[in-house]
Amino acid sequence: MLAAFDKVVITPPLDGTWPDAFIDLKTGVLDDIHARLLLIDAQGQGGALLVSLDVLNVGLPEMQRLESALCHVTGLPSEAVWIMVSHSHSAPIVGAIDDYTGLGPWWSAVCDRIISSVQTLGRRLQPVHFEHGIGTCGFNVNRRLVGPDGCSMLPNEEGVCDKRVPVLACRSEDNSLIGLCYSYCCHPTILLGPQISGDYPGQASLALEEEHGGVALFLPGTFGNVRPHLVDDRGAFRTCIPEDAADSARQLQIGVNEGLAHTEDVEGGTVLARRLLHDLPL
Repeated sequence: MLAAFDKVVITPPLDGTWPDAFIDLKTGVLDDIHARLLLIDAQGQGGALLVSLDVLNVGLPEMQRLESALCHVTGLPSEAVWIMVSHSHSAPIVGAIDDYTGLGPWWSAVCDRIISSVQTLGRRLQPVHFEHGIGTCGFNVNRRLVGPDGCSMLPNEEGVCDKRVPVLACRSEDNSLIGLCYSYCCHPTILLGPQISGDYPGQASLALEEEHGGVALFLPGTFGNVRPHLVDDRGAFRTCIPEDAADSARQLQIGVNEGLAHTEDVEGGTVLARRLLHDLPL
């Protein structure tokens, strides 16, 4: 098995261009946002490309155009190219959401940087083995409380909420950690500006990279009804500050390290990728 990681800064402006956002992006930068990449080559037994973006969203047309370009560069089928977003609400919008179009030359500059990175990844592939572990992290909570008057945006500690932190570690032949993927189920809504930020996922990745070296990709969990459990004296969700994001990132870093401390080897030399569309019982 071969693999290579990379990380590209995508903090606006890029090439003098700015994207849309819920916040005024020109107020400054709390922490840089990135595109993180992992290319896996099973040497004739499949492969995959994972791209994790510190942005709020990417529209389907924009996603498909980038996916098509990456398939062309790598020779991988579309189901083996995974493009994911962290959903940070302090990061750019790419694609229509609310009254924002998200379209513009900034996204073109991001795509150019990602494609350029992927072109170099193929030349940097090295023999690796993968390990899988699971940690825990407890700062998330279900955010839909159902009562006699309907559904309210309030903490529901009895509601569905996944507190696991799955970790996939990638180690070189000398067993050094060259990169990892980790997931967590929680909306990155601690911050809503005023500065650009990857919120808790971006900050956790930066902390893990500083601690271990390599590149740490955040893979978003199914967090539609889950957010940070940060409340005021009345028990309602409160306005947060940068220290809240930093503390949550530290908790997630601990959860990832817990997973890294209890790993098992991933057996097999084949990479299979597929997409499933599930009907939800709504």
